[in-house]
Amino acid sequence: MYKFRLPEGTQDYLPDSLYNKKKIQEKIMSVFRNNAYQKIQTPKLEYYDVFTSGVGAVPDNKLFKLTDTDGSLLVLRADMTLPIARIVSTKMQLDFPLRLCYLADSFNFITERNRMREFTQAGIELYGVPGPEGDAEVIALAIKALLSAGLTDFQIEIGQVDILKGLLHQANIPEDKQKEIISAVDKKNFIDADIDPEVAKTIDKITMLYGDITVLKEAGELVHNKTSVDALLWLFEVRQILAEYNLEQYISFDLGLVNSFSYYSGVVFKGITRHFGAPILGGGRYDKLCQAFNRNIPATGFAIGIRDLMQALEESGGYQQEKTTPDLVIGVADSYTALGASRKIADNAIEKGLVVDLLYKTNKELTKLYSQKKNIDNILFVNSQGKIEEDLN
Repeated sequence: MYKFRLPEGTQDYLPDSLYNKKKIQEKIMSVFRNNAYQKIQTPKLEYYDVFTSGVGAVPDNKLFKLTDTDGSLLVLRADMTLPIARIVSTKMQLDFPLRLCYLADSFNFITERNRMREFTQAGIELYGVPGPEGDAEVIALAIKALLSAGLTDFQIEIGQVDILKGLLHQANIPEDKQKEIISAVDKKNFIDADIDPEVAKTIDKITMLYGDITVLKEAGELVHNKTSVDALLWLFEVRQILAEYNLEQYISFDLGLVNSFSYYSGVVFKGITRHFGAPILGGGRYDKLCQAFNRNIPATGFAIGIRDLMQALEESGGYQQEKTTPDLVIGVADSYTALGASRKIADNAIEKGLVVDLLYKTNKELTKLYSQKKNIDNILFVNSQGKIEEDLN
């Protein structure tokens, strides 16, 4: 029967797991706040057109669809970047740089490997900083966010979609073929489209380059069009800034990284770790996204998958799950006097910062057994006269 099951791609969080989830989220959001990013919230429901028109259109089969009372089509938001672009373009005073952050649930109708259909993300959006320093800022905060959560064994892989776009444009490849090639590159497949073999060979060489700064130098010997060369120079600048921030050890370059989201227009990056089988973080530049809302605002950002990060932390052993164990258990005898006295004792302990667990209608022996079962060291018992009995330990 369905009432005993969860829909595919969803998850319950029991108290201890939820407690640790909240702690990780708080650490990440603290990094964002300390860097002047202001939290923003959007509704879970959006109009269908928000996600299906313009540069950032999401494939229709990935959207949860609902019908409103007036017959209009609604969707559960598929990500936060598009709704925030809507808000920035239509409701906010554009004093740049504009720094926004979020912690929110989004939804994907399709179940994918290592991906949930309902998922929590923490992320940032930086508007109005059009140069490499903007990309370097968000990559630096991605690194600091992962470190703050307790993950140390990871890499941020960085690419630039204009390297590939420049090659495709130089070869005069039609738009439909370009999409086919970009899709193949995104899946790390060799190019088998009907194009010049030498062009395909160059694309394969470029998109298979992965590693440190030396791959940028190798790519520089293979590309000669202005778009691709400028994209490589952009990556050199981002790398130089991150080196100045002493974060170079956390980055590498993947020139085959183009990202599956259509709205990325420059630098793209993802966070990977050997402790999880898919990226735990993704982001990049999307300068044309606000055009869907009749604005032209440069932007860059990223999102961290909270559940993915939790699993990576558990697997790495670098993070110990904490139990939500109370500090004090108070056994309460079966009387109104005991109830009143125990409430006063509990409130006094709570004011001092303790977490108190009350056990009603009990006796000393059951209180001891209860505390042992819950691994609570501090025990009090309030008898029927409202007096504390001290001989439990």
